[in-house]
Amino acid sequence: MRIYNLLEESLFFTLTRKIFGNLGFLFVFQLLTLGWLYTHLSDSGTELGGFWLLAVTSVFAFVFTFFYMRYLIVRPVQAMRDALEQVNHQDGNLNARLPQFTYDEFRELSDQYNTFTMHLSELLGNTYKSAEAATLSNQQVTHSMTNTVTAGEQQISQGDNIIAASDQVTHSLQSIVSNTDQVYQANTESLHFVRGSSQSLMTLVDEVQQITALLGNFSTTVSGLKENSDNIRNILKMVEEFSDQTNLLALNAAIEAARAGEAGRGFAVVADEVRNLSVKVNDATRQISDFINQMDHLVSETHQESEQLISHSSSAEKAISDTSKGFADMSEDFERNQSQLEEIVSAVHQLEDTQNHTHQAVQQIVALGQSAKSQLDTALHDCQHAHQLTTTTQKELQRFV
Repeated sequence: MRIYNLLEESLFFTLTRKIFGNLGFLFVFQLLTLGWLYTHLSDSGTELGGFWLLAVTSVFAFVFTFFYMRYLIVRPVQAMRDALEQVNHQDGNLNARLPQFTYDEFRELSDQYNTFTMHLSELLGNTYKSAEAATLSNQQVTHSMTNTVTAGEQQISQGDNIIAASDQVTHSLQSIVSNTDQVYQANTESLHFVRGSSQSLMTLVDEVQQITALLGNFSTTVSGLKENSDNIRNILKMVEEFSDQTNLLALNAAIEAARAGEAGRGFAVVADEVRNLSVKVNDATRQISDFINQMDHLVSETHQESEQLISHSSSAEKAISDTSKGFADMSEDFERNQSQLEEIVSAVHQLEDTQNHTHQAVQQIVALGQSAKSQLDTALHDCQHAHQLTTTTQKELQRFV
C-alpha cells in the first residue's frame, strides 16, 4: 500500500496520468501480442499488410481511447474543480453551478451537487435570517439586560437607602421604647404616689371633719358660756339692785336710829354695818360684773374665732375634699393612662420586634439583590458574548447569502 501511495504521489498524481498508465499497461500487452504476431508472420513468410493495418489500428485505438476517456472523465472533473475554485475565490458563493456535460454518473453528480448547493444555500439563507433575528434578539436581550442591571444597581442603591432608613427607624424605635419604658416607670411611680396622696388626703379629710366637729362642739360650749355669763350678769344686776335697796334701807334705818336718839344707837351701828356690807357687795358685784364683761368679751372673741375656725375648717375640709376627689380622679386617669401605656409599651415592643424582622428581611433582600446583580452581570457578559458570536456568524453567513 505504501508503494502504491508512493507511485501515485510521484507519477500518477493526475487523472490523465492514471488513465494513461492504465491504458498504457493494457497497450503493452497488446504490443507484446503484436510483436509475437509479427515474429510468427515473418517466420511463415506471410504478407504483413494486414499486420501493419492491425498495428496502426491498435495505436489509433489506444490514442483515441486515451483522449476519449480523458474527455469523458477529466473534462467534467476539471469543470467541477474550476467551479469549486470559483466558489472559493468568490468567498463561498453558492450560486455557482457545476456544468453538465454527459449523461452518466458525472451528470448525476453535478445534479446532486447543484441540488445540494441549492439546499445548502437555502439552509444558509434561513440560518442567516435566524442569525440576523438572533442578533436582533440578542441586541434586545442585551439592552434589556443592561436596563435590568441598571435597575438592579438602582435597586441595590435603594436597598442601601432602605437599610440606612431602617437603621434610623430601629434606633428611633429603640429610643422610643426606652423613653416609653421610662414614661411607664415614671407613670407607675406617679400612680403609686397619687394613690398614697389620695389615701393621705382622705385620712386628712376625716381628721379635718373631726376637727370641724370638735370646733362645732367648742363653739356650742362657748355659746353656753356666753349664755351663762349673761345669766350671771342678770343675777349680778339683781344683787346690785338688792344691794342698792339694802343700802337705801340701811340709810333709812340710820336716819330713823338718829331720830330715835340713844335708843336707836345700836340699831344705827347695825344699819352702818349693813350699809358698809351693801357697799362692799356692790363693789364686789361691780368687780364681778367687770370680770364677767371681760370674760364675755373673751367669750365673744373666742366664739367669733371659733366660728372663723369652723368656717376655715369647713373651707379646708371642702378644699381638701375637692383635692382628694381631684386626686381620686387623677388616680383613675393615671390608672387609665397606665393601662393605655401598657398597651402602648406592648405595641411599641411588638413594633420593635416587627422592625427588627423587617430590617433582617431588608438585609436579606439586599443580599439577594447583590447576588442577583452579580448573576445579572454574568448574564449580561454572556449576552454580550453571544451577541458578538451571532454578529460574527451573521457576517460569516453573509458571504453565502
